[in-house]
Amino acid sequence: MKRSTLEFLIISLFFTFFANAQKGYQFVDPEIQKYKLKFELISNMIVIPVVLNGTELTFILDTGASSTLLFNTTNVDSLNLKNIKKRKIKGLGSSQAVETIHSNSNVFKIGELINPNQSLELILDKDINFSGRLGIPIHGIIGCDLFTNFTVAINYSQKFIKFYKPEAFNIKKVRNYEKNTLQIFKKRLYVNSAIVLNKKSIPVKMLLDTGAGDTVWLLKDSSNGIDIPEKNFEDYMGRGIGGDIFGKRSRLDKLSLGKFNFYNTTVSFPDSTTVAIVKSYNGRNGSICAKLLKRFNLVINTSERAIYLKKNHFFKDPFEYNMSGIEIEHSGKKIVSTFNPKIGFSDTNDQGIETTTTFSATKFYKFELVPIFEVAQVRKNSPAFEAGIKKGDVILSINNKSLDHKKISEISEWLSSKQGKRTTIIVERNGGKLKFQFNLKRML
Repeated sequence: MKRSTLEFLIISLFFTFFANAQKGYQFVDPEIQKYKLKFELISNMIVIPVVLNGTELTFILDTGASSTLLFNTTNVDSLNLKNIKKRKIKGLGSSQAVETIHSNSNVFKIGELINPNQSLELILDKDINFSGRLGIPIHGIIGCDLFTNFTVAINYSQKFIKFYKPEAFNIKKVRNYEKNTLQIFKKRLYVNSAIVLNKKSIPVKMLLDTGAGDTVWLLKDSSNGIDIPEKNFEDYMGRGIGGDIFGKRSRLDKLSLGKFNFYNTTVSFPDSTTVAIVKSYNGRNGSICAKLLKRFNLVINTSERAIYLKKNHFFKDPFEYNMSGIEIEHSGKKIVSTFNPKIGFSDTNDQGIETTTTFSATKFYKFELVPIFEVAQVRKNSPAFEAGIKKGDVILSINNKSLDHKKISEISEWLSSKQGKRTTIIVERNGGKLKFQFNLKRML
């Protein structure tokens, strides 16, 4: 007996959908040729909206990650994760493996992009949470899967990403860009670069890492001449899925990326624990991170192994370290009230004569939730450390400015703004208020 036309159509659609499900991200509508996605730029990192199995979340776009990671699900009622099993993975911040739940066949939707068969790792450690350091809820990290099927243009200046079908991308759009060869290894993106360190010229292979807020990371390797300069200082470098990352910071004499040259750039050397985890990856010497990448508008074409760069208005921003020594995190919210005295109001009586009714100190209060900013780290021997500020202090004001409606990025700018600037900070500690003063100091 012959199958009906309808039955044949249903079977065809099923196999078409199943085939697409194996191919990663696609446009929701196959007729779409390009799609523009707006993003937030927070601490140099790209933050995008994601819908996971119908639940709206917020992820960091991290080209340094080969897998999609999920964490901070405290406020998420139900994610309906598919096909779960426990496993362990290693991540930056510790040599110990981190327990996760692996899940596949999840539906990820990002605007007009969809992947009906996305795998992910759910991090079980509740202490691994990037939300506090960025000041907004962050639920996960999405890696290079987004780049597999598209030509991707990242415009840091105007804060948007455009996804093109490769055949629909007009090469004329990059005629004023610098083209460089892109290498791909285990879903990660690499470029060849060159540095001058300790007055030695060294060719280096660098991971492109939009998920790290620094300028450059280098992995210490004396056999290649990559040694930490004498002028350096110990510092907290960030948070990995294995915990906090520490290392040494210094400066490069020069960094070359294609035809673009940068001088006296900041550089970070992660500690030996971190190096042990990442050093074995395909001859990698380090990472070009978001503080440098954001100085360009980028076009990444994985199918032709090419990256195109064009400098933007961030290009000439100075390379500076935190001049206070304080790392801040958002540690919850508090209720504040705003007092507005209303002395009286005007009205008219039945004869049309204006009258005034006066209230004696009638009070109107506006109540709202505002963020609490806590000192997460204090760098040893920094101005804040020497002044007496401690980890766990709650910052109430900086230079007589309330933090009630500020973002972490704004506060960080105040604490890194100008060499020698006098800074006054009032904190709450053990229920009391303390006042500290110090001058911002350029470390190197």
